[in-house]
Amino acid sequence: MKCLPVELKQRLLRFYPFGFILRRREPLTDQNGRKSMPELQPRYSKEEFAQRGDEIYERDIRPQIDETSNAGKFVAIDIETGAYEIDVDELTASDRLLARYPEAQIWLRRVGSRYVRRFRHHQCSDRLSHVTSG
Repeated sequence: MKCLPVELKQRLLRFYPFGFILRRREPLTDQNGRKSMPELQPRYSKEEFAQRGDEIYERDIRPQIDETSNAGKFVAIDIETGAYEIDVDELTASDRLLARYPEAQIWLRRVGSRYVRRFRHHQCSDRLSHVTSG
């Protein structure tokens, strides 16, 4: 990640591979004038992060929202304060929450799902079999 342009690095560093988002920081400049992003560390283990985020969602947020009208929307949750934002766009929800709580430790959930994203294995041969057979 060290050779990426600063703009791309800023966007990528907001996401941590375990489902939570880190706060955006301004780039640092070294002695040669090159800009780099400071590395940020979460304050919780990934297990505790997930447990806290899911617990807040199930206990405090889920009973307050209408799941049918908000289905598929993203919920950005600050696991320290319990504050949250809902939006169809995950970056918009997290940016609004960060505007209110700049030090937020954000966990993302999708309304109506246990996952923000799901990765599935697709077998191309199964999907293409109807095209090649006659």
